[in-house]
Amino acid sequence: MKKFKKINLKKVNLTIILVIIVALLAIITLLMPSKGKIKEVEVKKVEVKKDEMVEVTLYGIDKNSDNPSKYTLILKEASTSDLLKLAVEDMVKKYSPDLELINIYFSDDTVYYEFNNKDLSEGFLKALQMTTQEITGIEEINLL
Repeated sequence: MKKFKKINLKKVNLTIILVIIVALLAIITLLMPSKGKIKEVEVKKVEVKKDEMVEVTLYGIDKNSDNPSKYTLILKEASTSDLLKLAVEDMVKKYSPDLELINIYFSDDTVYYEFNNKDLSEGFLKALQMTTQEITGIEEINLL
């Protein structure tokens, strides 16, 4: 007999919880404004000021080529490390969809790059070195 009463109590508790959830949903539905009351939605255009933008010179390479080609990228003004990261990510995207920049580390006279693949062409490494020198002034790069 005791087992039968416990089952009934569980059913009653579940029923009470379901009734409370339904009541909350009904209250929320009643409190929401109707579509007719929402008359106007304001859309704001986000403008980037021209003086906040910086033009960065990059050297890119295609997977099929070994000769770096120069191009420019316009980015929002940021720290040197952030600019370098964005520039290298753009280079990587153009070079290979499988390649991913994991991290960049700086020392006084060397920039260390960590990629998910260490098998990079000489042309890409040359373009990476040229881009690094253009943005940071540091000529020495190494791969981790």
